[in-house]
Amino acid sequence: MRDHLWHNSSRVLRVALPAGRHTGYLLVGDTGATASPTRVAVDGATVATSPKQPGGTFTWLELPLDGGATGRATDITFTGVGGPWRLSAFAVTDPGAPVPSLVVMRAAADPVWWAGRANPVTVLVRNTGTKDRDVTARLVTPDGWSGTERTLSVAAGAERELTVTGTPVSTPGFATVEIRLTSGDEEIERGRSVSVVTTPHPEDAAMAFDAGPPSSPLLTGYTRLSPEDDYTGDRGFGWIGDRPNTRDRGNADDLRRDIVMQRGEPTVLRVPVPAGKHTV
Repeated sequence: MRDHLWHNSSRVLRVALPAGRHTGYLLVGDTGATASPTRVAVDGATVATSPKQPGGTFTWLELPLDGGATGRATDITFTGVGGPWRLSAFAVTDPGAPVPSLVVMRAAADPVWWAGRANPVTVLVRNTGTKDRDVTARLVTPDGWSGTERTLSVAAGAERELTVTGTPVSTPGFATVEIRLTSGDEEIERGRSVSVVTTPHPEDAAMAFDAGPPSSPLLTGYTRLSPEDDYTGDRGFGWIGDRPNTRDRGNADDLRRDIVMQRGEPTVLRVPVPAGKHTV
């Protein structure tokens, strides 16, 4: 959902459908801006229209598709209503595909990870088969990171959660961490990933500020830094002179959803620096 295709004018996507009737699914929305409605037509006939959506929200649209007796090409037209159309994902289901015995139902992880510390990723696996199966979960991490691996048995007809951890390097940054699940030599799923930002844990930092409006969500353990925080001796930090502006975009995570900002003029922040050399 982090990226999408869009245009102010209508555009046509031609796809080759296999024989038979199918359902197509379109993911429509925008992580940042308000998304104007997207109208979708199949071979010239309108079949679905998304609602106007606030930033950070998405809608799945269902499209009836017919490949005929032997399969054929079909044209899908995207048109914006009062603004650009958007498309984040498109999938066509195959009702004849075999049902795997092991299915990943959910993978969950916080988008903000603590640098230099273990961060959990939890995966829910369902066994739809008739035999108990051993499942192994591990993370594929960037160079310098470390990760754990865990194996457990999932009973036939049951679900179980596996939790593994990834530990980033101590310097903050950004990364995509892939989740791999296997059962013996069988690969259950590959390609599922989580995109994270890594930041110092508050206990590992001399000071740690989360900048934004005075009432926006605050990253756990961090100190709020808003434009209202003028410097005082009692506070020990704050703005000197003119205050900056602020904005809360209301999406992403607690760390990245909001900012303080100023255009044109420099703004001074005074902070207490403990003895010794430090890196900001």
